[in-house]
Amino acid sequence: MLTTVANFYQELYTEKLVDPEAMQLCLQSLTWALEEDEQQQLEEDWMLEELKKTLHSFKNGKIPGSDGLPKEFYLIFWDLVGLDLLELFQEHLQEGHLGAGMEWGLMTLLYKKGPRQELN
Repeated sequence: MLTTVANFYQELYTEKLVDPEAMQLCLQSLTWALEEDEQQQLEEDWMLEELKKTLHSFKNGKIPGSDGLPKEFYLIFWDLVGLDLLELFQEHLQEGHLGAGMEWGLMTLLYKKGPRQELN
């Protein structure tokens, strides 16, 4: 069963080659764009309070990153970690990519109902 699950997700997340001409045609068919003020808002530096507000919006008990720490940890220790977290995100925003390890995700299959041997 583990092999079936592994094969499914490996296939699902394997990078597929895209025809550049088809991609360009698709992009040219888009008829909307962000207004200038919307573009500017996306490029503005993130503020500490905005980051904390976003953290509050996460569901309790959920883990937003691969460090295994739930949102409650960040909120309880906000005075100690808030500025560092903000600097980290601003650095990634300026560089245009995430750091090593932040581009990875962890998925866990949870049993819901029915026979455990069936992946329905």
